[in-house]
Amino acid sequence: MENLARELAAAEAGLVYRPQLTGEVLRVRGADAPAWLQATLSQDLAPLAAGSGARSLLLDARGAVLADLAVLREAEGFLLLADADPARPLAEELARRLFREQVELASLEANSDVLWLGGPAAPALLAAQLAPGELPAAPLAHRRSALAGWPLTLLASPRLGAPGFELVMDGACGPQGPETPTTGEGPAAALRGLFRALADAGGLRLSPAAAEHLRVAAGRARRDPDLLRVLPQEAGLVPEAVSLGKGCYPGQEVVMRQASRGRPRWRPLILAGPGAAPAPGTALQSPAGESEGWVSSTASAPAPPPGNEPGFLALGYLRTGAACEGLRLEDGRPLALRPPRLGPDSN
Repeated sequence: MENLARELAAAEAGLVYRPQLTGEVLRVRGADAPAWLQATLSQDLAPLAAGSGARSLLLDARGAVLADLAVLREAEGFLLLADADPARPLAEELARRLFREQVELASLEANSDVLWLGGPAAPALLAAQLAPGELPAAPLAHRRSALAGWPLTLLASPRLGAPGFELVMDGACGPQGPETPTTGEGPAAALRGLFRALADAGGLRLSPAAAEHLRVAAGRARRDPDLLRVLPQEAGLVPEAVSLGKGCYPGQEVVMRQASRGRPRWRPLILAGPGAAPAPGTALQSPAGESEGWVSSTASAPAPPPGNEPGFLALGYLRTGAACEGLRLEDGRPLALRPPRLGPDSN
């Protein structure tokens, strides 16, 4: 727990990093790619200009979330980033929706390295290490850059709170040879140099526990387990990841029906409690002992001063209309609401 507190303090006031935060990286190109993605995903992608991005969902006909992804508009197509899901790889889900469209769908997972950097010191380090150019600021804004001669995509990533950035290095292209700084060793050599710079700057590598804490604290739902039992509006993903004004896409009928009723069954919230983290699926109870929702994912939390017991943060869902006051777990432990942590200056 002491290491967790140290990592979270570095995320708040210093520099942290986490390799391979993204699971799947796909590039989509071809004459029909814009129209095909527009008809396949839930967000309106038509307004995206090169260098901008949007969060979107892949839904089934019942409105269930099959994938939660970032869509980056490139000059010649799109770059898609999604959490790894062995049960439902995004590449396979999208390939099943291709018929006669002129679309090239290429997985870059085996040929790319992805690194997330965060904390107030991250912008200065990136500005010193990458090819000259302004750092992207808006969520999912991105630009092409280079690290020690190797090309990459740099994007502003909100997934663990702000300021955060992701470097997506394409290991299949770029200069190699004695005349380059990497001397033919590929992006691994460039990354080693970046890791040395991170160490020299006092950067800490985030443990899985710390990365999960930041994700939950930011209120950032993940498909598994946070989106398995709810529809997009119930997860608070409208309008961030779902457009109510675009043309048809799989699941749109369900989304629009719920939107027209104006009252989703559930609403998302961030909770904090004492003791060990409960298992996903644990019921949320009212003071009268009635089940009012459930916990979807949890993360450990260090002890706050002046020495209280360690506890946990959780993402959960509460029945619409149910009161937040007096919520507790099945074992009686009290729960408190927490606002999302969007950056070092947020509470």
